[in-house]
Amino acid sequence: SLNPRGRNLQVDFALLDYQAPLETSYSYRMVGLDDNWTQIPRGGLPSAIYTNLPHGKYHLQLRAATHGMQPRTAETSISIVVEPRWYETLLSRLIAVLLLIALIVLLVHLRTLYLRRQATQLQRQIDEHTRDLLAANQRLDELAGTDGLTGVYNRRRFLELAGGEHELAQQGRSLC
Repeated sequence: SLNPRGRNLQVDFALLDYQAPLETSYSYRMVGLDDNWTQIPRGGLPSAIYTNLPHGKYHLQLRAATHGMQPRTAETSISIVVEPRWYETLLSRLIAVLLLIALIVLLVHLRTLYLRRQATQLQRQIDEHTRDLLAANQRLDELAGTDGLTGVYNRRRFLELAGGEHELAQQGRSLC
């Protein structure tokens, strides 16, 4: 079992066969990490070296084969567990996801608040401009219906008022 800080592994191995030690070939593979066997050249130091192993469960398979007068093969397996670092655990990843979701919700909330304030400000501007337009239209209506010099109703305003009185007269009101 390897702790989270020590993720490097070196395993030295040898076949206890004194008949032809230079004729022995070695190979190894880490099931769960390697698919192929790694051959060690004849006469080389039989050693399996892995650096920065990811967390998980592995099986290191070791193989030795003699090629003398009595060829034979020996194989063994070692179970290896590499413990996860604190940030590789399920709990820490779950906390990270929850924090990310909370951050997204906070950003959406802040953006919504900002947009509501903008909408309120725009509505205030629209109301102010509408009041200004109504006042300007009322002033234009007054200017269009009165004489600028005397302030008396002009012909246009007279015809509008006379038309309204004529409609009332047709409904039975007296007109003179």
